[in-house]
Amino acid sequence: MKSADELRSIRYQAYEAGALDRADGSKQDIFPHTLHPDDCDYLRDRIAELKPARTLEIGCATGLSTLALFEGCQIAKTTPEHTIIDPYLRAGWGSASLVLLERTGLTGHITLDERESVVALAEYVGRTPKPSFDFAFIDGCHWFECALTDLWLTSRLVSPGGVIAIDDLWMPAIQRALEYATGNLGVEIIDTRSRGGKDRIAFLRVASDASKRDWQFFKDFE
Repeated sequence: MKSADELRSIRYQAYEAGALDRADGSKQDIFPHTLHPDDCDYLRDRIAELKPARTLEIGCATGLSTLALFEGCQIAKTTPEHTIIDPYLRAGWGSASLVLLERTGLTGHITLDERESVVALAEYVGRTPKPSFDFAFIDGCHWFECALTDLWLTSRLVSPGGVIAIDDLWMPAIQRALEYATGNLGVEIIDTRSRGGKDRIAFLRVASDASKRDWQFFKDFE
């Protein structure tokens, strides 16, 4: 695996070039499909503080957020067991992220799940024993029902005290899903990343096991 400095250098080079190599030798544009470099740096710094051992990423696209996550872990001197859920890495992105992760020596530390997140996460929740994670980053499908389902199922997989981050907080669908989650799923906002006058990433602490709520409990989120 590359060092934190090497990962940072590769990430910045990709941003400067504006494109990544696809498996067929063509180029995959980075923007507007990936985190802004400043947001990636912020994610890296939070990861370095949290020092997670088991991490989950929903939506990988170009793989630059994955590099930022591993860069943060390298700074913290940890090597996470990382799971990526993304059904579009090959057909949608020409395997650009897979080429990048191979180049950086990260593939041996990653479990890749190419199912839709609703299918993969539900299967994880149903496993015995159920996998658990210390940190999850959600940047997948941005429809309301997808974001809400990702938050709901991920909150059942991240251990109490762990952290979930969700991107694109400026989008109404993400805002509404987050409003439901904070009122009903036992998560609380601990930090928000803003840039350019817009909220970008919310960081949530899993504070309790929502499955232990009273069966009649519901907090309105309108």
